[in-house]
Amino acid sequence: MDIYKIKLTMRAKNDYKRIIRYIKFNLNEPIIAEKYAILIKDKINSLESYPHKFEIIESKLIKQNDIRKMIINNYIVLYKITEQKKEVVILRILYNSMDWKDDV
Repeated sequence: MDIYKIKLTMRAKNDYKRIIRYIKFNLNEPIIAEKYAILIKDKINSLESYPHKFEIIESKLIKQNDIRKMIINNYIVLYKITEQKKEVVILRILYNSMDWKDDV
């Protein structure tokens, strides 16, 4: 079994920080923020072994090909697999209820 390297784009890193800060400070839930921080990291890291686990998004609105989505509770992780480099590139981590197709 191949092991893929996980890379987060700057936008994905900022999304992650914004989510955790929002839960911690806006919702005043530091314990839940820490749990979400761990949960999101763990789920993303699981893609090292099984990056093809989630299906490719079929949407005319998304211009890039082969973008996959993983749902983690209220959040969507959008990612691409680069087979030649054995990499999983995390593009965005977005709140599920927002119109995320415009933000890819």
